[in-house]
Amino acid sequence: MKYYLVEGPLMNRVDQRDANHYGTAGMSRDDMLHNMKMLAESNGVEFDSFQSDIEGEIVSFIASLSDADGLIVNVAGYTHTSVAIRDVLEMRKLPVVECHLSRLFDREDFRKNSLINAVATGVISGLGFFGYELSLRALMNLSAE
Repeated sequence: MKYYLVEGPLMNRVDQRDANHYGTAGMSRDDMLHNMKMLAESNGVEFDSFQSDIEGEIVSFIASLSDADGLIVNVAGYTHTSVAIRDVLEMRKLPVVECHLSRLFDREDFRKNSLINAVATGVISGLGFFGYELSLRALMNLSAE
C-alpha cells in the first residue's frame, strides 16, 4: 500500500503563516513529514508527499499517480476554488481524506465551502499537523476493511 499527502499553495511555508490558524505544536513541516514516513513504515506501508503552489501541477500529479492506494489532500486555498482538483480526485476513485491544519468553520465565510468535500471519503480540520497523522491512520484503517 502507498499513500500520498498532496498539499497546495503556501503549505511549504506554513511556519511563516498565522500560528493561531496553522499551529504546528512546535513541529516543523520537515519533522511532520519524517514522522509520517515513520508511521507508515511501522505499519508496513509507503508514504510520500507532493506540494505545489500551482493548481495545474497538483492536477497533473494526482492524474499521473499509478501506485497510490489513497490520498491525504490539503490543497489549501484551492479547496474553495478548484473544480479541476475536485474533478481529478473524482476521476481517480481513490480513498481521499481532506485535511486542513486550521479549523475552516471558524474562519472567513468563503473558507467554509469546500469543493473537495463532495469527493472525499472523510474530512479532518483544525488539528494542525496531528490531523495529517490521523488522516494517514484513517487511510490505513480503510484499507484494512
